[in-house]
Amino acid sequence: MGFFLTALPFVFFFISFTSPHPTALRVVILVLMFISLVLTLYSVLLEIPLHGNGTLYTKGTYSLCRHPGFLWYSFFTLLTATYFWYAPLAWVCLGFICCNFALITLEDVVLFPKMFPQYKDYKKTTRFLIPF
Repeated sequence: MGFFLTALPFVFFFISFTSPHPTALRVVILVLMFISLVLTLYSVLLEIPLHGNGTLYTKGTYSLCRHPGFLWYSFFTLLTATYFWYAPLAWVCLGFICCNFALITLEDVVLFPKMFPQYKDYKKTTRFLIPF
């Protein structure tokens, strides 16, 4: 439920604001936003239920980094800030990314090591955020 609540401000942004960019640039940004959104939804909501078996899932996008959903969400959010090119929205988007970073740090340090006994080994073989 919380994940869907975080989408509400973005709906509000698109209803209330317009992009100052030329049409071609808007289209490029929107396409990149769509790709980031699909990757976010896949990593966060679909990948583990479709391919996981109830244990720590370390394949697919989770073999790139331990928190791929954060990467895709951050790209989407930064692209949103770029699309609207409005400083107050950019600050809100940056705040969303910072809050999400705090959450994944808590998960990585406190929650997941308690939930998954093999998480310590996963941390040794898979980077936190930057895949390469």
